[in-house]
Formats: sequence, C-alpha cells, structure tokens
Amino acid sequence: MSSSQKLVLAIGGTGAQGMPVVKSLTKDGKYAVRIMTRNTSHTRSSELASLPNVSFHVGDPHNEEDLHEAFKGVDYAFVNLNGFAIGEKAEVFWGMRIFEIARSMGCKWFVWGNLDYGLKKGKYDEKYRCGHYDGKGRVAEWIEHQPTQPMAWSMLTSSPYMEMLSEFLRPKQDENGTYVFSAPLGDGAVPFIHLEDLGHYTRWIFDHPERSVGLDLEIATAHVGWQELATSFTKVTGKPAVYKPLTDDEYFGLRGGGAWKVGHSATDKEDPTLLTFRKNFGGWWQLWKDSGNNTGVIRRDYSFLDEILPGRVKSVEEWMIKVGYTGNQLIVLKDWEDGKFPG
Repeated sequence: MSSSQKLVLAIGGTGAQGMPVVKSLTKDGKYAVRIMTRNTSHTRSSELASLPNVSFHVGDPHNEEDLHEAFKGVDYAFVNLNGFAIGEKAEVFWGMRIFEIARSMGCKWFVWGNLDYGLKKGKYDEKYRCGHYDGKGRVAEWIEHQPTQPMAWSMLTSSPYMEMLSEFLRPKQDENGTYVFSAPLGDGAVPFIHLEDLGHYTRWIFDHPERSVGLDLEIATAHVGWQELATSFTKVTGKPAVYKPLTDDEYFGLRGGGAWKVGHSATDKEDPTLLTFRKNFGGWWQLWKDSGNNTGVIRRDYSFLDEILPGRVKSVEEWMIKVGYTGNQLIVLKDWEDGKFPG
C-alpha cells in the first residue's frame, strides 16, 4: 500500500454486493481495501485475494475486540451487514455499534450499505414489514442524525440484485419448454440493480465527497415488471416465456409454507423478533406490488443516476444482453452458495 492510497475497511466484502464494491475500489490503485472475514479460505476470499491492493483481517464483525483491531489505520469504511442472516435486531445493534467503533478509531468516512426502510416509506402499514430491509433503514435513520465531522458518512441504498434472476428469482421451464417467470407481484415492479453498477456507484461516493458526504444515494437500474421481464427474455434469447402471477398462498406454498425463521446465524433461534420467511418476504413482495412504474412506495431518481453514472445499465433487456442471460441457475448470494437459503 502506497502512502497516497486511502485504506478502506470492507465489512461484508465477500458477499454478492461486497465483491463488486471491492473490485471497483481497487481497480486503479487509488484505494486499498482491507476485507474483514471469518474465512480466508472461502472461494470468494480466494478470488478477491488475486486482486491488487486487497488484504484481509480475520475476525468477526459482531465482536467488538475484532472490530477495534480491524479499524486500526483505516481511512474509510464500507459496511454491509447481512441482516437476513443475523436478524434485524442484531443488525440494528451492530450497525450502530460499528459506526461508533469506527468513529472512536479515527475512521474519516463511513459508508453504510443500506436498503429502503419500507415500513416507514409505506406509512408504517404493517403489510410492508420486511425485517432485513427495515433493520438497515433504522440504522440509516440513526446515522443521518450524526454529524459529518470529524467522521463523514454516506448511505448507499440499494435494491434487489438483477443477478438474482439467475437464482432466487429465476424462471422455471414448464412441460412445453416455456420459461415461466412466476411471482406474487401483480402489476407491480421491482427496482433491480445490476451488481457491477452497484460497485461503480460506491466508487462514485468515495470519489466525490463534495456531493456524497451526508447523501443517501438510492440506486437502481430500472423498475421492472414481470411481464416486461418475460417479454425481454424472449426478445433477447428467442426462447418462449410467460409471466404467471401467483397469490401469496401459492407462492409460499411452493416454499413449504414459509414458516421457517429468517435469521439462520442468530444466536437465539427462538428470538421472537425473528420473522418467518412468509412474514418477511410477504412484506418484501408487497413493497414491489405497490411500486409499479416508479410511482409507488419505493421510487428512484433515474435522471440523477444517469447524471452521476452515464454509462450505467438502464434496462433489464440491456442487462440480459450484457451478461448473456439464459435463465439458468447461477450462484449469486453467499447465503445461497453456503446452503442457507431455500430454493
């Protein structure tokens, strides 16, 4: 690491979101990244280790002693906790506590990997309750009340990864070979984000403090409805595709009813604050049901996003062409790769 480089501590750096962030930050030597991880032998750690300007700190991001060690000599931080794994109660505590530790250790800039506080944006209607979104949003609200000196802060509010269309949201072929995109979405739309662009937006934050300090940067590629998804798939691949709307009962019935608890890494598996899969993702889908055409609960300023990242992917069709999308299964989420997420 040269004396001119800024050292960024990445917590969550081996996750689906963290990997493109690390790649974007280290691509030209302006930043060096220290990744906090429990397992340097994981395939994702090995992939990142091959990059220049990357180092590792072995430790648990939910351990105060480990965090103090990890923040030694750090200039900036990018923190993205896995609320799906630890539960929203733990995420709220650790999100705030990591911010405090970063400040105490002399970190100069803290970027929080955020998600939409859907419950609040939906005027606290319980139908929008989604634990792994609301937990992050509560931390972001607390951070927004902190001063930007001597430690600056920014928020990167992302959304469902477009790459999940090859995993959690992938189509299934019916007996006639037609690709069926099914979801309890109605006429709603999901504000997908292309992961590579997510990395570029994070780099923009660090490169433009004059605009990004104190900013909640809400990003997405486009609001995509499932009919558009099926139509784009056929146009790009030439393969037949349809959208099959599902009721909540149909959707969760295909997943065993959704009675299991979200929070596979939680210390107390009986913690009453852990939501069932159905409760958590019922709220998740409801957000998108009521966010059609960028006019509902979850919105994005696409004109601003065009300004700051003019080369961004702007549609699901463009993304499909760029990545050579086939509808076949690929591994995206680390939880999925590690067998923590049901198919």
